[in-house]
Amino acid sequence: MHRAGILLSLLAVMGSAFGQAGGLDFGFALGGIWSPADLDSGFTYSVGVRQDGVIISGGGGRIVALKPDGSALEPSFGSDGVVDDVAAFTYETIVQADDKVLVTGTPQQLGLPPSSFFVARYLQDGTLDSAFGAGGSLIRPGLPFAAEVLWRTSLVKHDGRILLLGMYRPFSSQVWRLFLLQLNVDGSTDLDFGNAGFVRDSVQVGNMCALRAVEDDNGGLVVLGSSWGDGSEAGTCVLLRYDASGHLDASFGIGGRAHYILPQHHTLAGLAIQSSGRIIVSGGRSYWGATEPSFYVMGFESNGSLDAAFGPGGIVPYSDPGVPGPGMEDMTLDHQDRILLAGLWEGQLVVARYSADGQLDSSWGGAGLVLTSYPHSSVFAAVEVQPDGKVLAAGGWKLPINTPYQHRHPLVIRYHGEPFIGVSEPSPDGTRLVCHPNPFATEVLISFTLERAGRVSLDLRDGAGRLVLPIITNEVRASGTHRASIGSPSLASGSYTLTLITAQGRFSRHVVKQ
Repeated sequence: MHRAGILLSLLAVMGSAFGQAGGLDFGFALGGIWSPADLDSGFTYSVGVRQDGVIISGGGGRIVALKPDGSALEPSFGSDGVVDDVAAFTYETIVQADDKVLVTGTPQQLGLPPSSFFVARYLQDGTLDSAFGAGGSLIRPGLPFAAEVLWRTSLVKHDGRILLLGMYRPFSSQVWRLFLLQLNVDGSTDLDFGNAGFVRDSVQVGNMCALRAVEDDNGGLVVLGSSWGDGSEAGTCVLLRYDASGHLDASFGIGGRAHYILPQHHTLAGLAIQSSGRIIVSGGRSYWGATEPSFYVMGFESNGSLDAAFGPGGIVPYSDPGVPGPGMEDMTLDHQDRILLAGLWEGQLVVARYSADGQLDSSWGGAGLVLTSYPHSSVFAAVEVQPDGKVLAAGGWKLPINTPYQHRHPLVIRYHGEPFIGVSEPSPDGTRLVCHPNPFATEVLISFTLERAGRVSLDLRDGAGRLVLPIITNEVRASGTHRASIGSPSLASGSYTLTLITAQGRFSRHVVKQ
């Protein structure tokens, strides 16, 4: 088969291959992806790593422990790697510095007010920690004042105390406001924090907003919230800084608060503090109809003002004109203060990486974004960096799309955090798809290896999924390695997706034409 700009040939390819940062870690699970079809645990909403490398994920009333290489569940945790009697719909599963696991969520016990909140702590073997709460868990029935409550997130501080964040509104009001509750290490209310353990802030927040909190080096807190515009007006990002005792830090913003206008239909997703003290905030479009940048990263100085040294004036937008972009849901920092964001892009899992000063990191996947196709309807939730620098992404999948919650499955993916040299690595069925160089100026070499003969399609598509170049169309190919080169002079500069389809599934690589 020969066509202008595309040459295909059958070649034996052996030896080593250069792998970019962002490449799937095929030494993990099956082809870098752990997704057991026989484990119905709902979606994974968070992921963490113990000091021994065991991976802990949680969601939907279940905690799962996975061996460091993803080959199997960790049998020393719970019942063969699973704790499935969590008495709550799990929002967060946090691996503490001492490797205990803190779980927060909404209690499943009947007869409790809807504002109730569940907190439990587990030991390394998956049993409840009897030193916490009442036999390892506690239920907060609400606040010590008459109000509707929405609990949102939690944080384990450096000293082991636990911060719970949410929003409340008096029954006579339509306005939601921020509150914080701090617990001691044993689960009792920290009466030295705020007003007898609680902070009720007058700042208005939206009932659909993402609340986040992070601890600074002094034991204080930076809290992120937003009020969401009603469609006719933009929302507002609000940053608040509290000292260790729960009082607003007057040196931050105006009286402890800093407000910034968001584009219409945008919401917030992530919060972190770099080692320099710079505060990082991420956000993005709340639905596909918005025309503004699909997501963005913001850098703030420690006093709450935009940091002009971060990107262009403190705000770094990502936008591909005319093409819907990723919806980002989580953010974290790696050991070099680089910024990792994760979310969904047209059914694909996407992880983006920025340098510490807000530049899209082209060494990550060749263009700053890595897209991982998965042959099911996927839901993404969390991103985390292991101590060795590898990147974990966690979420879930369901098939078909209307599958009941109890039959949805966890998903954990691991990527290389740095470039690596190794054997050209297989996908779960043994398929290999490698592109080099990437980005490319005139020609990119593509190789793929099939362990079994079968029909194959290979094509190049633009960011909107439109077909640009059909390379192989439903042809029977023998087992072994095949090679193609794309060098069409008419190919415009930009980002593309190379997609290989076999009987075992769909595999993609993101490529950039300079």
